[in-house]
Amino acid sequence: EYIKEKKIKKDAEVAKYMGISAVQLWRVRLPDGDPRHNDPGNEFIAGVLRLFPDKKFEDLFFLSK
Repeated sequence: EYIKEKKIKKDAEVAKYMGISAVQLWRVRLPDGDPRHNDPGNEFIAGVLRLFPDKKFEDLFFLSK
């Protein structure tokens, strides 16, 4: 939703703005049960916050128990 507001159409562009690789973005988006899935790390989270400086952490992420 927020990415659409920025009018960024390609994952490669999103990854570039975040300072990560497109593969890293792809792996985070995979379902948890997929063996190729990676949980977002510090670099990913920092990249999302850089991409959306007007949003709070809580607007962009949720913590599961």
